[in-house]
Formats: sequence, C-alpha cells, structure tokens
Amino acid sequence: MAGDIISGHESGVYGRRWPTLYEGYFGDPEIARPFLDAISHEIRDLKPGVVADLGGGTGFILSELARRHPEAGIAFIDIDASPEQLLECKYPGICSLQASAMDVTRGEMAKSDSSLMLIMRSLLHYLGRGGERPFLERLRAQMKPGEAMIHQTACFESAEDADCANLLYALMGTNKWYPTVAELTETLAATGWRVTDCQPAAGLCLKSPELAERYSLSPADIGRIRTEIIGKYHRPEVFVPEGAAFTAFLHYRIFTCRAS
Repeated sequence: MAGDIISGHESGVYGRRWPTLYEGYFGDPEIARPFLDAISHEIRDLKPGVVADLGGGTGFILSELARRHPEAGIAFIDIDASPEQLLECKYPGICSLQASAMDVTRGEMAKSDSSLMLIMRSLLHYLGRGGERPFLERLRAQMKPGEAMIHQTACFESAEDADCANLLYALMGTNKWYPTVAELTETLAATGWRVTDCQPAAGLCLKSPELAERYSLSPADIGRIRTEIIGKYHRPEVFVPEGAAFTAFLHYRIFTCRAS
C-alpha cells in the first residue's frame, strides 16, 4: 500500500490491522499468485540485481518473492512512507526504505551498476485523476531501457463501471481515481512503457463496514452514499446495495511493462 499518498485518517488501518482487511486480500498468497507469477517470470528472464516494491507496505509481496527466489542474489527493497506498515516488514533479507514512491530515486534503490525492477500493487489509484501520467513518466526516467515494471492496478473494462467506482470514492471523501483498462494502457504507452502482458487478477470485495472504518464514515454517510449511487448507477459488477449497507468491487489487471 501507498502510505506516502494516503489521506491521514486511512493510516488507522495500517500495521497489524492491514493484512486482515477485506477477508485478508492483501496477505493471501493464493490471491497474490498471478501477480507473483508475473514477477517471477520477469525475474527469471531479466535476472535483476534489485527488486523494489513501491508502496510495499508490510513487505508481504517481497517476502513471497524471497521465498521463491532464495538463490537469485536479489536485493529486495520495501519502499513505503508509512512507518506503521514498515514496522510489520520483518522478513529476513528484505530492506525497508521509508520514502515516498512519488520522490524516490534510482540512486536510493540501486547501485549504479545494478539492474532494477519495479513492482507495485494497488498504488496508482492513490494519485488521483490526472496523477498517473506524471508519476509513470517519472518512474520511466529512473529506469534503463529494457528494465521491467510489473504492477497490479485497479481498472475497469467499461467506462460506466469506472464512473461508478469513481463516484463511490469521491463520496467517501477521497481523491482516488480509477481508469479503464484502455485508458491505462494508453497512458503507459505515452509515458515510455511497453506493455508486454496484461492479465486479470482477483477482484477485491469491499464491505461497507470496513470502508466505514477505513474512511471514518458514519452510518448516515453510508446511507447517503448508498442512496446516491443507486440513484445514478445500476452496475452490479461494481456496487450492490444490501439493506442499509452495500458491497463494492474493485477489478484488477496485472500489467507487465518494459521501459522503452
């Protein structure tokens, strides 16, 4: 997770609480398997000296990679600005760097003679509408041609589904923004990233009680959000009202990219 670009009240679910949210989605090896497989494929192909996880949080993804590739001689670096998240990164062989994914430089991640691979999971939506392009441009500037970035990002096939999700997060008081798959693919190409693979990942089920905890929402807030969304959208793949509550769903894609 991206502790560096969250709103202040979200930090309350970080640390030990984080892996238990959303039925353990962000701490489940089986749910993470497609993402881990995509990264492992690139590790075997490129043999990077450093794998840096931007917004790596508790270090879960890196710990799974370290177990998969114990003899590869890779330096695994967990980069996050949240001290609560990094305190939970206690896996042998993983270095923690408290820094913003927005500002971290190649020199902070890798020695001049080391090859670098970037990974990130569920990060880009924190940048807000219009924030993805400058961020991806900056990341590309840190990379050498042919180096890889693998990211699992929330995005939607249809514009209507994306609009519904974006309204939900606006009503919850966040600046998060979700593109369509086509929009994100175009942005990656425009910022110097060649997409070599794009595959679906497990969706994320979001129950309104956990959203209320995360975003400091009252029962009245939940009711207002439910009413407004069902008055504008019928997108059962994204938003399902359940009595006075609701369940929402984020859709994910895994993008494997090479620096052009």
